[in-house]
Amino acid sequence: AIEEFAARFIAWPNDHAGAAHAAWCAHTHLMSHWDTTPRAAALSPEPASGKSRVLEVTATLVPRPVLAVNTTPAYLFRKVSDPDGQPTILYDEIDTVFGPKAKDNEEVRGMLNAGWRRGAVAGRARQDGSTEDLPAYSAVMLAGLGALPDTILSRAIVWPMRRRRTDEYVEPWRIRQHEAEGHELRDRLAAWAASVSDQIGESWPVMPEGVEDLAADIWEPLVVVADLAGGEWPERIRRSAVAAVAANTD
Repeated sequence: AIEEFAARFIAWPNDHAGAAHAAWCAHTHLMSHWDTTPRAAALSPEPASGKSRVLEVTATLVPRPVLAVNTTPAYLFRKVSDPDGQPTILYDEIDTVFGPKAKDNEEVRGMLNAGWRRGAVAGRARQDGSTEDLPAYSAVMLAGLGALPDTILSRAIVWPMRRRRTDEYVEPWRIRQHEAEGHELRDRLAAWAASVSDQIGESWPVMPEGVEDLAADIWEPLVVVADLAGGEWPERIRRSAVAAVAANTD
């Protein structure tokens, strides 16, 4: 249902992206169970390719979404360590942070790099001389023009977005009309996640051939989600993982 909902508004670049997106949304509802959380990145070399739409639709499906654009590192760190609950960071226009016309932003890069692994923290010194550790671990989806630093791409599932063809149709996204529908699906997904959470960690998933080392860390949460969902999902997500790893290698 989540895959079909998103596909009404997003022209995915290939057959694997929609399945990976649905599984990624599911994994955000089980964040305390993962060792790593894959960054998801909707990237394109040209505007009007549906990148921001991916974030807008995703915001209705994940817990505590934070739609961020041109935010300070301090804002992101404080959001991630919010005592009211862990957010899902949806960072648009990421090219303004890492693009060729933007100066390096090492603090944001460091958070995105380190925060994909559970337990990662950012150390800060207070004015009174004491120190504090701010959690950096959180689910992050990025969208923007061009590419990302290699250190982030190596931890990401990348969707190469493109402009729609003239024969492709998607529904116009109207938040006042579609947000409630997305939230209904989000609540169903959260209930499902709670019902299967005690099954996570009973055994390691079998990863497909060629998906190993860092790629296995990236895809493991989505493969676990797929195995818990059953049906066609275990095979579909493994096919998506193999296709994504092959594309990254190329």
